[in-house]
Amino acid sequence: MWSIGKILPMTMGQKILKLRKLKGWTQTQLAEKAGVHPSHVTRWERDKNQPSGSTLKDLAAAFGLSVEEMTQAPGKRLLQESLGEDEKLLAQFRMLQDLDEEDKATIMSVIDAFLVKRKMQEALGL
Repeated sequence: MWSIGKILPMTMGQKILKLRKLKGWTQTQLAEKAGVHPSHVTRWERDKNQPSGSTLKDLAAAFGLSVEEMTQAPGKRLLQESLGEDEKLLAQFRMLQDLDEEDKATIMSVIDAFLVKRKMQEALGL
């Protein structure tokens, strides 16, 4: 099975940030759900610190994940949350695993270019 982690390895901090944004929560909202100070969330997302075992359980519960899912490379579930219900897009991403590394790198460059374009448009208010 294709895993986004094989193409985009994610640190724990990056995973927490991505999950928080997928939920539409602020750092303060996530901190409240995890029972910690918002500065902890900031440090986690910057990979300065890692959540403790008990806090990891609270984070996993807040995100609707198991602790195992929180600590493993993101797979199908995170990919589906990221892409929504677009089955055609999901199927295309699954097929990426069969490509050689050069083709994967080319596709990643194209995706990166579109994401940069979108961020620029958002920054300019377009």
